[in-house]
Amino acid sequence: EYLEYRCENAASSYYRGINQYGDYEAWGRPFVKTTASAVVFGEKVREIAPCFFEDSQFKADIVLPESLEKIGHAAFAYATITGIRFPSKLKIIPESVCCGCYNLGEIVLPDSAEVVGDYAFSGCFTTMPELPPTLKHIGERAFFRMYARGLSCLHLPPYLETIGAEAFCNDSGGNLYERIFIPQTVRHI
Repeated sequence: EYLEYRCENAASSYYRGINQYGDYEAWGRPFVKTTASAVVFGEKVREIAPCFFEDSQFKADIVLPESLEKIGHAAFAYATITGIRFPSKLKIIPESVCCGCYNLGEIVLPDSAEVVGDYAFSGCFTTMPELPPTLKHIGERAFFRMYARGLSCLHLPPYLETIGAEAFCNDSGGNLYERIFIPQTVRHI
């Protein structure tokens, strides 16, 4: 069954939207355990509140609108989303944004991203996304338990300044790559 939620304002913990059954209102995490095969964002959405889609059961690829300027921490944590594409101008990928999204198949980071927060994609069990050249900070365990499928080397972005603890570790605590090339711009590991 196709269920579509149209989000026009996802910036607060209070939500009012429209689904196939009419108006929908909720406080807090409105989509906990909610199933849907598609999520359609209105082009006026500028912000998604922290934990807004946490633990939702959406079996869908999420394409965030270009109008989006800010995403709260853990916005999609533990959701069953299958892919996520961030807007091209987003600079900060917040902490725990997709932490525990074990069904996540594809992550597309924007070329403008400067920060990937702590635990952003920790426990996703998916292929490591391409890191944008603008990236300056990678948080603690940001890519913990990500697969390096077919990659033996990781070339970190040229302007990277900080790398958090266990940023690229797997379950056993070892690194996912045979070699990692760290640019001279890195000041803190």
